[in-house]
Amino acid sequence: LWISLLVYLLICAPLLWHAKSLYALLTAPLLELTPHTKLIATNITGTFMVPVKLALWIALFLWFPFFLHQLWNFIAPALYPKEKK
Repeated sequence: LWISLLVYLLICAPLLWHAKSLYALLTAPLLELTPHTKLIATNITGTFMVPVKLALWIALFLWFPFFLHQLWNFIAPALYPKEKK
């Protein structure tokens, strides 16, 4: 569990560092479809929290296969060969 948490934090660090550029990259197609509009913040922390949350969700998406692998390595020794199939 600790290794898995450490890997999640290692994935989060560079994504949080580039959170604004990730947000700009993902919103660019939307802004191209609506050329005369712009994105607005609907609350005070929106301009900061939306890119951060986006980076955390992307990190979770990238981390999940590693977590499943770790979970399988924990559970697999307790299973019979028939159950592993």
